[in-house]
Amino acid sequence: MRQDKPRGRLAVLSIFVVLASAWCVDLGVTDTAVEARRAKLSDIALSIELLTKDGTISAKEPLLARIDLTNLSDDSILISTGNQGVPTTYMEIRNNARELVAATPRRDFSARHYLCFGRCIGPGEMWSRYWVVTGWYQFDRPGKHTVQVQFLEDREGLPVMAEDAASVLVVSFDAARLKARCDELFKPMHSVTTGYGSLPLGVRSKALYSVRHDIALPYLEWMAKEWDNIYACRAILRVGTQEAQKLYQTLAARNDKLGEKARHALDWPLERCMWDVAQ
Repeated sequence: MRQDKPRGRLAVLSIFVVLASAWCVDLGVTDTAVEARRAKLSDIALSIELLTKDGTISAKEPLLARIDLTNLSDDSILISTGNQGVPTTYMEIRNNARELVAATPRRDFSARHYLCFGRCIGPGEMWSRYWVVTGWYQFDRPGKHTVQVQFLEDREGLPVMAEDAASVLVVSFDAARLKARCDELFKPMHSVTTGYGSLPLGVRSKALYSVRHDIALPYLEWMAKEWDNIYACRAILRVGTQEAQKLYQTLAARNDKLGEKARHALDWPLERCMWDVAQ
């Protein structure tokens, strides 16, 4: 029997795509959104800050970045932010020899459909986000690395509207330091009296998901049990050690919602994606 529902869903999707082609769905709605104009090259300044205490991390330690986009103009401006899979913010990571070791995806203009979102930024206002750099690249060897971020204009050629870079020195693996950092990220999540501090819950969670070491397993286990969390189960699988596999099998053997989520985690790809990085 012929069904019309899928066609209806496609029609709805097409409407959104058309809207996105005309401009973007505005997520930063303000009273001045109607008066905002499309951003020009000289309107935007970008800055990146790597959240370290002394400019270093130990190998396998999670690395976070704060990315600020500031409107330098006297007008309210509209910017395209892309989507979670392919944002208009682009990141490259280079080693001490300036060799490219990792880069996030950029929009493919040959793709037939592309749904993007937009944001309105008032004069002098700043739009800030946190990215989990180790969600995309694992700093597992000592050496200096540079993280460069560019904000791209969403049109053919992807012109760079603003960019900035920051460096981090990766030192030798230190188990005590890794545990201390995991504790620092985890403690506000565990205590209902302290809140989440300056970092949102999602950022703290993704930072812990990015750790590929047995030290992270107790934190991942807590998140899996506390929230019936499939993302934590996937993170356990990503650790890839015997201890991680043993923990995963224990969770998957449960006859409850968590057990179902753990078993379902096997159906999810373990490869990195922008969800692991962006807030």
